Amino acid sequence: GHSDLVFSVAWIDDDHLVSGSRDGTIRLWSMESNIISEMQLLPRKYINVHQCLLIRSEWSGKVRDLQFNPNTQQIMTLSTEGYVRLWDASYLNQVSKIPLVHTNENVCLSMNSKVNLFAVGSQAHISIVDPRTTSIVHEIDSVDDGWGVRSLNFDNHIITTGGGFGRLSFYDMRAQNYLEFPMHTDKAESSMDCNYKETGSGWL
Repeated sequence: GHSDLVFSVAWIDDDHLVSGSRDGTIRLWSMESNIISEMQLLPRKYINVHQCLLIRSEWSGKVRDLQFNPNTQQIMTLSTEGYVRLWDASYLNQVSKIPLVHTNENVCLSMNSKVNLFAVGSQAHISIVDPRTTSIVHEIDSVDDGWGVRSLNFDNHIITTGGGFGRLSFYDMRAQNYLEFPMHTDKAESSMDCNYKETGSGWL
């Protein structure tokens, strides 16, 4: 298996999954592949360890996240090298390599499979990647004041962002603006709009 932490996995079908690790590799697994060993979890309880089918390397970078698009049968990986890579899911052959503009703390990746767009989180920005044109088509400033985009969800035209400052925000791709929420001030009769929800001081 992997020699370091596994940051992300994605099922390709009922029998196959792909994994990405800090060891710099992505690996394709099958539930039907050869069993090479057993691992003990509890007394008299063991799980089978399967042999991986394919291994591909991100060279010097670590694989921080990956997403599988069932409509295109392609996998996108995010690495610490400052790139996203597109792979075909069948043989893990690299299709394209797209450089990112914002390369600090690239730790999360999300996908809208309906329109085949990907969102990449960095220290202070969200980059929208179009794999068809192999380019960054839109950039969004984070609301977390440089504390990092730590989680993303790309659903229809709304990108939900969790940040290192404990803020939850919702970006509308159609309006190209964050959704705003009323925020009450110290004076009971006054309020102002805010483009995030406070959830606490921890990472989201």
